[in-house]
Amino acid sequence: MRFWKRLFWIGLLVIFSLPFVIAQEKVTLEYKFKEGQTLYMLVAIQGQVSIQLPESVQQEAMSPAFPISMALIVSQKTLKVYSDGAADMEYKFVDGKIYMMGQEISLLEQQQQLPQTIRLRIGKKGNIIKLLTPISTQQAPGIVGIGFDPNMFINNLSQVPVLPEQEVGIGDKWELKMDIDLAPLGKFNILSKMSLTGFEKVGDRNCAKIAIDVPPFPFQLNIPMAMPGAVPQEQEVPTLPMNGQMEMKGDMLFDYQNGYMVSQTGRLKMIMNMVMPAPGAQEMASQLTTNIDMKFKISPLEKKPQLPTPTQIQQIFQPPQQEQT
Repeated sequence: MRFWKRLFWIGLLVIFSLPFVIAQEKVTLEYKFKEGQTLYMLVAIQGQVSIQLPESVQQEAMSPAFPISMALIVSQKTLKVYSDGAADMEYKFVDGKIYMMGQEISLLEQQQQLPQTIRLRIGKKGNIIKLLTPISTQQAPGIVGIGFDPNMFINNLSQVPVLPEQEVGIGDKWELKMDIDLAPLGKFNILSKMSLTGFEKVGDRNCAKIAIDVPPFPFQLNIPMAMPGAVPQEQEVPTLPMNGQMEMKGDMLFDYQNGYMVSQTGRLKMIMNMVMPAPGAQEMASQLTTNIDMKFKISPLEKKPQLPTPTQIQQIFQPPQQEQT
C-alpha cells in the first residue's frame, strides 16, 4: 500500500511540475536551409480601404470605403548552403491577383515594372548578408526611373538578424531595429518587438510561437509626380507630399527542430495623408486621407499552389469552428 501511495504522490508531483519544466525549456531559433529545395510562399491578404475626400472633389463613382483582397505566390529556391549556415537564395514572383471594387487585377501584367528574380545571401538568423544580383534599370523601370535605388534599399536591410542570437524560452524578448532609406523619397525607422509566447504542435512539427509587435511609427515621403526627363532640367520635378502612420501585430510559428517558418499571420494598419495640388490657380489644395486595415497570412508550401479566389481568401481568415459536444 505504501508503494502505491508513494507512486501516486510522485505522479502528482510530475504532473504539476510539467508546466514549469516546459516554461524553462530553451530553444535555438535559426534557419536550416536545404540545398536544392524549392518552397512556394503563398501570401493571402484581406482588408478594408476607406478614403476621406473633401466634398469639393468627391466623385460619385468612387466608393469611400471598399473591401480588398490579394493573393501572391513567390518561389524560394536554396541554391547553395555554406558551412556557417548561410545560404544563397533565389526568389521569383510566380503569380498574383488583386480583387477590389468588382475588378480582378492580374499582377503578371505588371511584371515588367518589377524585378522578376532576386538572389540574396541569407544568414541562419534570417539576416540579409548581401544582394547577389543587382537590380538593373531594365528590370524595374517604374521604381528606378523616379530616382529610387532598390539595390541600396536591400543593402540597408543587411546584417539585421530577425531571430535572436541566444537561446530563448517562454517569456524571452528581443528587438529588431531597421533604418529604412528610400532616398530620394524619404526615410523612416521601424522597431519590431518580438517574444516567444509558447510552444505548439503542428502535425508532427514542434513549433515556437513568436509574437511580433511593430508599434505605430510615423513616415513622410515625397512622391515624384513626373518621371525624370519629363520636365526641363532647369525645373524641379514636382512632388506629392505624403505622411502617415503604420503599425503591425502578428504571430509566427517556427519549427525550431527543422529550422523553417511554418506560418506567419498578422494585421497591418496604415493611415496615409496626401496633399493634392489644386487643379487651377484660383483653387486651394485639398487633403486626401486613406485608412488601410489588412490581415495577412504567409504559408510556405512544398508544391506550387493555385491562386485562391476571393471566397477562398475569405475562408482563410475565418476563425476555426469549434466542434460541438
